[in-house]
Amino acid sequence: MSIWWNSMPIISQVMLCIAIPSTILLIIQLVLNFTGGDSDELPDGDVDITDSIIDAPDVDNIGEIDDIRDADLSSDSELNIAGIFTFRGIVAFFASFSWSVLAIYSAGVFAPIALLIGFAVGVAMMVTVAKIVQLLLKLSESGTVKFSDAIGKVGEVYIPIPPARTGDGKVIVKFSGAERECAAQTLSDTAIVTGSKIVVSGFSNETLIVEAVN
Repeated sequence: MSIWWNSMPIISQVMLCIAIPSTILLIIQLVLNFTGGDSDELPDGDVDITDSIIDAPDVDNIGEIDDIRDADLSSDSELNIAGIFTFRGIVAFFASFSWSVLAIYSAGVFAPIALLIGFAVGVAMMVTVAKIVQLLLKLSESGTVKFSDAIGKVGEVYIPIPPARTGDGKVIVKFSGAERECAAQTLSDTAIVTGSKIVVSGFSNETLIVEAVN
């Protein structure tokens, strides 16, 4: 094994070091997605925190407050940059980039050209994954959705949420039997960034009211 490894060009060694762990992570993500391994409940130790947020006054029924929409954030037909640069997308980028470079370089293509082509393939895969996730989430939203079922559920920020209800972000939360992408606002004075864990504390029309989970 060591002789085989030492006989490989440096670029092939580096690409293999990237390809193997990123591919393993990608497979784990796929398995978790299809088996429902992503938990949408808080651990037992955090139940009291959730209850205190749910019991906050005037949160569950805020229909009288106007929706403040940001056109770029609320568009379902376009991919937002933050929606592309997710952990899932970055893993897909490195997996496709590294395997592409390995295959192209092994075919005798000059290393810089192989890297450029691999980079292009990685970016294309990252955008494709983001688009697939967006389409799957839209499909899961079919039928009547009871937003009250989302209260107390834990999810993840997909598009950053501006502070103090000054605009909409997007979150991915599993409720009513499906994983859903929903518009979200926060009462907090601090913005909630992409990838942060949140708990749903209420809703206004079809917009979830969320707080960051520390």
